[in-house]
Amino acid sequence: MSKKHKNFQYKIQKKQIEKTFHLNELSPKIIYYLYLVLFFLTPFLVSITSSELFEFPKMLFVYLMTVLITGTYSLHMLFSGKIFYKKTWLHWPLLFFLFTQLLSSIFSMHPYTSWFGYYSRFHGGMFSSICYFLLVFVFLNYANKKWSKNVLLVSLAAASMISLFAIAEHLGIDADYWVQDVQNRVFSTLGQPNWLAAYLLILIPFALSYFLKPIKSIWPTMINLNLLNMLLSYLIISGLAQQKFPVNSLGVFGFAFILIIFDILAFWFMRDKFEIIAKHNRFNFLLIFTVLISALLFTKSRSAILALFASLLIFWLSYFFTKIKIDKSKLLNILIINSIFLILLFFLGKSWIIKIPQFKTTVSKTQTVQVKNPDTVSDSTDIRKIVWQGAVNIWQNHQFLGTGNETFAYSYYNYRPREHNDNSEWDFLYNKAHNEYLNYLANNGTIGTSAIFLLIIATLWFAIRKQNKKWLIFSAVSVVVSATIYLVFPDFAQKLINKILIYPPLLIPFGITFLMAILLFLVLQKLNKVENLTKNYYLNPALLASFISITITNFYGFSVVNVALFFFFIPAFTVLGSSLPILVEKQVISKVENSQDLKTIHYILATLIVVFSLILIIKINNLKVADDFYNQSRTYYRSGYIVKANDFIQKAIQLESNEANYYLQQALIDANAAYALATNDEASKSAQDIEQISKQTDLLAQIAIAKNPVHLNIYKSVIKVYLTLASFDKSYNEKAITTLEQAIKLSPTDPDLTLNLALIYEQLGENEKAEKYLRQTVELKPNYRKAWHNLGQFYQNQGRIEDAIQAFTFVLQNIDPTDGPSLKKIEILNTKK
Repeated sequence: MSKKHKNFQYKIQKKQIEKTFHLNELSPKIIYYLYLVLFFLTPFLVSITSSELFEFPKMLFVYLMTVLITGTYSLHMLFSGKIFYKKTWLHWPLLFFLFTQLLSSIFSMHPYTSWFGYYSRFHGGMFSSICYFLLVFVFLNYANKKWSKNVLLVSLAAASMISLFAIAEHLGIDADYWVQDVQNRVFSTLGQPNWLAAYLLILIPFALSYFLKPIKSIWPTMINLNLLNMLLSYLIISGLAQQKFPVNSLGVFGFAFILIIFDILAFWFMRDKFEIIAKHNRFNFLLIFTVLISALLFTKSRSAILALFASLLIFWLSYFFTKIKIDKSKLLNILIINSIFLILLFFLGKSWIIKIPQFKTTVSKTQTVQVKNPDTVSDSTDIRKIVWQGAVNIWQNHQFLGTGNETFAYSYYNYRPREHNDNSEWDFLYNKAHNEYLNYLANNGTIGTSAIFLLIIATLWFAIRKQNKKWLIFSAVSVVVSATIYLVFPDFAQKLINKILIYPPLLIPFGITFLMAILLFLVLQKLNKVENLTKNYYLNPALLASFISITITNFYGFSVVNVALFFFFIPAFTVLGSSLPILVEKQVISKVENSQDLKTIHYILATLIVVFSLILIIKINNLKVADDFYNQSRTYYRSGYIVKANDFIQKAIQLESNEANYYLQQALIDANAAYALATNDEASKSAQDIEQISKQTDLLAQIAIAKNPVHLNIYKSVIKVYLTLASFDKSYNEKAITTLEQAIKLSPTDPDLTLNLALIYEQLGENEKAEKYLRQTVELKPNYRKAWHNLGQFYQNQGRIEDAIQAFTFVLQNIDPTDGPSLKKIEILNTKK
């Protein structure tokens, strides 16, 4: 072999080795950028074609990113020939949490919901919990403090853009597009003011921390230049479109294109000025802090303000506990940032924050039901108190494992307090307890709630571990001061407790589960001693404050995708800051150094990983497409386009055959079609078709119930289907009655169910049963104007004039003294005496 040929072969082998080397190096880089994309893009995602605009696309995106990240990690292990992971104190709390979620899913009252999550959101189901676990697990295997810093920077970039849009919402940019008063309470791309507030609260402490100790990077400047570029891009697009808010495809893509061009130009111009730019990063983070606080105040979220003050208190305590010396320049910076905060608070929040501390006089329970005006909008605190009572009722009946992940929408109605009927949202569907810990208590029982408290306790402990003595002293002083206040001002203290806790009896289940979590934490500490603790992490005050904000906002609301990401990742950031994870690895197969090292096992396993990942991606896509078809079907159905509605729902069923809502939608469409045929002029010629469609509708309705036999709304819609069929075929009245009776077993305190049952019995001439359920309806909801009207009319039809007058008089005396129908009826009835 010639020397030239040998050199050529050597170069080829060297390239193969380098190529493989780059492949091994590429996996961590791919994973790194996937995490940046995950944290940057998720809060922006909105889908106007889905049945749920905000949470559904975000959750599906998390699914997708989990598949890509876990798939890349699996391929990296395959080609390295070994299984590897980094052992940390966080793994045991996460595994215990996942285990309790699995148990609750297996023994759930509706396993399908518990695995996938409540329809249209999917967040909170077993699959979402697996995603969060895998995302944190893989992150810990690769990440370092630099990764954490850059994830937080891209999150601040996203939050600043979302906040800028929220401020624009307050100025009315999209006021014409929403039913909600978005100018009064903004929600940006998060979907709800409290959700936006909770998300911003997580990131405000990091903006504050980076202001106090700026990082040397070009990216803080780019974040603020990006905000300026957003304004310029908007002005250009809105000017060209001559619209205040051009949200069509051309407008959105045009805006994004111009923004990207401007950002590229800004980066190109700034790239050589790093040293100059880095000196101004304190100012950059001050601007970011200002934008985030402004957007937060425009949400007018009461729970967020409480969480803001609490998290800032924790931040400053942790900051001063950590710092040994604070010079004049640091004091000046502290003064500046707090002055900015107070100025923003005064000018943007004084109109509504001042109302928060007001207390209501507690009314003791009596045996008499007080009739409340049905037209009065109930205070959210009063509504929460009732819903929380119902959640505790669920726990009392399902203490160990709860009713299953994401089943609150089903179980709540079985234990729903009668008092729920007295508030203005009595007929709303509550699929959450509006308290994340009560969600866990109801859905996952004592075991599941202990698991989530264990994760919280472990995270807080390791965040304060280096200053634990100072925190213990602060805690002891706080307890003494609180006890003194309670003893000296008992009435004020009791009112304050009631105001903060809303429903104090929840302290019993929370106390039990919290004590269990502490015991578990102590056991885990004994079994898994944490070594390799590092010195104080400069982000610890921010991590601690951020996590505290989540625990508070979760107490007064429920977790959404963006908040859940940080709920699980802040512990991971804390791990990377407080300890050095221990690498655990085991060589399983030979390492691939070049293409010649590839063996059959590598090809087989790589193919399996890729194929399995593709199957999951296709499944995620099917979920999205099926929901789009479902939503289009509903839109056409409401508009009266039955044929198109039918076409789209059949496509949805073909993609996802296990979803009860799709069969229900098909039943509603078919019932409408049968009714249209039965009521036209040539109904006699279509008798066979009508009968066939009616039987098909009945079958679809039963399939919907069989797919989800515990969802009250499914039963209510099926009742609507049977009543539609009964309008031309009286035999379906019996099916409607049977379905109503089943629904009442699921929700014994729902007055709509008893009213509909009464009306059907009245039509069938079974007056005794009709009166029984009418009386039961007004007992369940004394301020139900419609039910009293029906009861009065029933008595009138029976010739019971005095009883009829009493029914209509009750409306005038207790509900509305100007009620027109009641006044007219009493006038007519008085003439018949």
